[in-house]
Amino acid sequence: MVTFLTSIVILFNIYIFIGGMELLGKQTLFAEGARGSCSETLIKKYNLRKDKDVQTYGLGIKEVWTVPKDTFKAGYIQHTVGWPLQNSPLSDTFGGTFLYHQEPNLVLLGNLFHIYIYSYYSLILLNLNI
Repeated sequence: MVTFLTSIVILFNIYIFIGGMELLGKQTLFAEGARGSCSETLIKKYNLRKDKDVQTYGLGIKEVWTVPKDTFKAGYIQHTVGWPLQNSPLSDTFGGTFLYHQEPNLVLLGNLFHIYIYSYYSLILLNLNI
């Protein structure tokens, strides 16, 4: 696969064409977003949406806290799946949280959840008790 990023650089009055980046590998993970240009090209070329569910959407928020040095744990990482959004294993709400401790004494807290049409009025701020 070759990306679509191309440019023409003028260097000492000489025009130089720079083509897209060639991505080679047995497996490639595209993390450019669900509607990125490379992803869309591959989805169309290989008919990847055939017999698949419709696209879903999510919402997230991240806060950055400065914490006292005695409560900071350098490199600490915590992820949750479902909590605090689900009230049972069969709940139809899904999402999760992340917590990262980052030098010098910062804590990054995030909450993500799936957006359903019927839960449109769910506010992520309520989940963080802000």
